[in-house]
Amino acid sequence: MSQEQLKAFAEKVASDTELSDKFGAAASTETIIEIAKVAGFSITAEDIQLSLSEMSEEEEELTDDDLENAAGGFCWTPGQPLNDNQRQWFLNHARN
Repeated sequence: MSQEQLKAFAEKVASDTELSDKFGAAASTETIIEIAKVAGFSITAEDIQLSLSEMSEEEEELTDDDLENAAGGFCWTPGQPLNDNQRQWFLNHARN
């Protein structure tokens, strides 16, 4: 159920400019969860962590730009802020 809520939230963030701005400015997982709650969605830190862990497991061919911007591995723990790449990945992949 929560993964469905996470996908629905990602779709709403992608289509709602105000919500997208709030999501982009979120400094912590707790803030993202609160933004989702106010918007009517029920997600947990574990939902976000599961979604982001899938990011590190996916095998996608990197573009030249991706390679130029690469700076090591990917690690995230609940309570840690998401960086811009993690937020963008979340928005792109949670909707699928």
